[in-house]
Amino acid sequence: MLVFATEEPLNEDQRRVLDDVRNMGRGRLGPIFDAYSVSIETIRQRAIAETLEPHVRLKVALEADLASSGEDLLVGAVPLLNLYEFLKTYKSEADDDLDRLYEKNVRRFLGNRGKVNRAMQKTLQDEPERFGLYNNGITVVVENFNRNGNGKVELSEPYIVNGCQTTRTIWQVCRQRLEAGGTGVDSQTEAWQAKLAQGVVIAKIVKVGAEGESLLQKITRYTNSQNAVREKDFLALTSDFRTWKGQMANQYGVYLEIQRGGWDSQRALQKQNPSIEPRFVEAANAFDLLKVYGAGWLGEAGTAFGRIFKSIVNNEIGEEPLDVEDLWASYLLQKAAGRYRFGRGADKNSRRQTRFLFYMIVMQILKDVIVRSSIEANPSPKTFTQSFTRLFESGNENAAGALLDTSIDVVDEYLTEGAEDSVYEEPAYRTRFNYDLNAYLKWEQMGESEDATPRLRSLIAGHRRLMGRGNPSPRDLIAETIRT
Repeated sequence: MLVFATEEPLNEDQRRVLDDVRNMGRGRLGPIFDAYSVSIETIRQRAIAETLEPHVRLKVALEADLASSGEDLLVGAVPLLNLYEFLKTYKSEADDDLDRLYEKNVRRFLGNRGKVNRAMQKTLQDEPERFGLYNNGITVVVENFNRNGNGKVELSEPYIVNGCQTTRTIWQVCRQRLEAGGTGVDSQTEAWQAKLAQGVVIAKIVKVGAEGESLLQKITRYTNSQNAVREKDFLALTSDFRTWKGQMANQYGVYLEIQRGGWDSQRALQKQNPSIEPRFVEAANAFDLLKVYGAGWLGEAGTAFGRIFKSIVNNEIGEEPLDVEDLWASYLLQKAAGRYRFGRGADKNSRRQTRFLFYMIVMQILKDVIVRSSIEANPSPKTFTQSFTRLFESGNENAAGALLDTSIDVVDEYLTEGAEDSVYEEPAYRTRFNYDLNAYLKWEQMGESEDATPRLRSLIAGHRRLMGRGNPSPRDLIAETIRT
């Protein structure tokens, strides 16, 4: 692959030269060769577009057999070749930034990692004439559409909200085989092109108007509800998360992934363009941070595996709404947990299934420090965020270590068979869950009361008392750091 990096987008003459370079390369090397251009201005506009509405309205024509269903909906079949031409035109009009077409989608292109994408690619290669029979189709939302009388419809501000994988796979295959360059066409290629000309993709085009963000989000959610899109993928639809993505980048230098495949796309972009700014080294998945927040700040270690997601997104967590500072603190806790190696590859058995339990214990012990040190009698989640963030400022490593080390001691002791306050002695573990540790750790009442988990509550209370010993004690060290 040959990539030209420029300050400004290429003009028409320069694009023709780039096409000539691509054709010459493919004439010698075949379809494995490609040539792209990327400009600093395009990257800047893409970054702006992720938090703001595009300033320049794009209008791109699509030739298709479409029927009207009311004033705001067109339904029909788009020939594969016409769709490919539409994508080429859009890319050109959008300063070579095809990704802009998918900004309202829940995901970016996942490449050949999924079996569905590989199956679509195989269909396009082997029997493109049957593509419309096998594929569910695509949904395009537009600000407006206008028919021009010759089979074409002009789409104003189009976004593909369902069908990113479909259209990008079509783009990938057609670009490789139709833009291969060379002066001749063999019989095999001619036969494939003839079959491609018969292929279609079913399409819905929906007019939402200039102020149709709410309708757009509903269309995106509902049209993706019957495929492999997971609940967390819909984070990309909420304006809060798009705003937080920009804030995480600007304030903390962390890439917040709100679209599945977004971090992979960003790393690929950075690899292709070494001078790109901002250049991210660290990334966090927004859905994972919600689970950290739910387990730690809200004390829902069990339901952090699922249900807590909806309560946070639906703003059912109290008077103080979630903000970027909460996500940053959650990221700090997630990173800190990394040093203790939780998960399947954990060094200790006690840490294989207890990551969320650890998050909850950290915040319970922090709450005890805040209350016992008379910092705040009834600390709120926002107090937890500000206090925890303070512990991770430069120079406060000893205080942070005192909190985290005490918390991991609780986890390890709780998962130790034979210990007085072991999970294996919990009444609910034995009777309600019939010795199923995995199910018990996902229990919605995990750690919430003396009746539900008496052994855990007793163990935490014991370690709280130990934190008051010494001169200065770990509690004093943490409290003093929070106050400064």
